[in-house]
Amino acid sequence: MKKFLIRLVFEVRVDERHDHFDEQWRLTEGCNMAQALEAAMEMGKAGTSTFASADGSMVEWMFVHLADCIDLSDHPSGALLLSLSTYQDDVSSYRAFVWTRADKILSKKPTFAATG
Repeated sequence: MKKFLIRLVFEVRVDERHDHFDEQWRLTEGCNMAQALEAAMEMGKAGTSTFASADGSMVEWMFVHLADCIDLSDHPSGALLLSLSTYQDDVSSYRAFVWTRADKILSKKPTFAATG
């Protein structure tokens, strides 16, 4: 099985507002691209729902479509898959956030089971 990175796009409607979209990057598997695309479309359709929020607003998640499907086996280690640029009003706070997050990730030491 090969691994594929997919991007699903949903329109999120809250009452009469129709200006909110949610993009989800997900991992899926398949023997080939066709299988991965089929799985991606099923995930998208399964994500469609309507419900009342805590404040009583009607919320509708509608699957728009699949926006990307990347065969991860086609990319070498270290290949750029996604890049996001951001502007921050408080640069120092943002740097502190990044450093705190990195420290948390780097402090997790892998554990290996003893083999006999």
